[in-house]
Amino acid sequence: YVKPAKRKKGIGTALLKHLEDTIRNVGVKEIVCDFRINDVEKTFLYKNGYNYWFKSNFMTYNGSKLAVDNDEIINYEDKYYHECQKVFSEAFHKMRLSVGLDSTLSLPSDEERNQYKENAENIFLLRKNGEIVAAVRLEANEIDSLAVGVEHQHKGYGKALLSYAVNRLLDKGYTTVALWVVEGNSAKFLYEKVGFIKERVHEFVVKGIK
Repeated sequence: YVKPAKRKKGIGTALLKHLEDTIRNVGVKEIVCDFRINDVEKTFLYKNGYNYWFKSNFMTYNGSKLAVDNDEIINYEDKYYHECQKVFSEAFHKMRLSVGLDSTLSLPSDEERNQYKENAENIFLLRKNGEIVAAVRLEANEIDSLAVGVEHQHKGYGKALLSYAVNRLLDKGYTTVALWVVEGNSAKFLYEKVGFIKERVHEFVVKGIK
């Protein structure tokens, strides 16, 4: 942050270059940052070599508990890792391609499996006929990620699990439930239909610093 009276004197650019040099020296090869869309920050970052990546909507829900269909929704257990990982990987890969982003399927890893295990109490799975068809991860008052298996989309599973997740967070005492959705992701219409409201839009930019 540079005080308004001191702006346009190269201070911000000098600070940014120092930051880039510092993190480059510890092996970072690429920087990603985001900002609430405005011309001042956009011009500054573009001038310093940052390139547009995507936009994302920050949305909030401030209503009452939602009706949930009578689906089988269970807590995550380690034995479901591969099924759960497949749902998240394939669904988000499909989403990224649909909005024009480069994408590759994420692969299972021991590191991710351990993260899932440590956060099991905040991961919920919707099961149909013994198969995991949708998954959601929660973090504080935020729906961190929600995914429906690509072969099970448009069947109401996403709405059911979203409603369940909202209710879980409300039961924990949160009055506001938040989430991010990439601009162009058709899931935004589902969130709006349930009652989420767009609060703001952020632009994400990226710069290589090898």
